[in-house]
Amino acid sequence: MMPSKKWSGKYDANGGYLVVKKDGALRHGYASLYRDDDGKVYFKLNLQIRLK
Repeated sequence: MMPSKKWSGKYDANGGYLVVKKDGALRHGYASLYRDDDGKVYFKLNLQIRLK
């Protein structure tokens, strides 16, 4: 994976949202390991979807 542009050095948050469950838990799991029904171990990566 490669970034689309060089980082400016500034931290910013210019959009997006968090999905929160009714009990207050956040839905994430980035880089967590899990075992699927096939017995293989996988890890989760984030997916970014931009709305315009």
